[in-house]
Amino acid sequence: MIEALVDGRVRAMLLFGTNMLSSFADAERLAAGFARTDLIVCHDLFMNETARRFADVVLPGTAWLEQLGCKMTNTHLYLMEQALEAPGQTRSLTWILRALADRLGLAEFFPWNTEEEMIDAILAIPRLAMRQ
Repeated sequence: MIEALVDGRVRAMLLFGTNMLSSFADAERLAAGFARTDLIVCHDLFMNETARRFADVVLPGTAWLEQLGCKMTNTHLYLMEQALEAPGQTRSLTWILRALADRLGLAEFFPWNTEEEMIDAILAIPRLAMRQ
């Protein structure tokens, strides 16, 4: 990925909840690649180094208590109910993906109308079915 950034093959990046500059071993090379990128959009709960230095647009993300969702590990699926209203103009990752798919005319990319529909689709995966 860094090669593609440095070579200019990646022209736009949409980063969800990641501070890539703190995650990659060669942060300076990554920064050089980001500097060549035409558009970087960061969706995050926090204003991190990557967003501060390179984002053209920063979209405020929700915290886990402010959204309905799920998280899957190798052994567990965690369902999370929304406990708090999302403040201001923060939006969840699923809201961003759905809105982007709608605006780009790519309804099949994110075919669910609500977070509940998306979670129901995840729970319908046979290997996740409840064992009797």
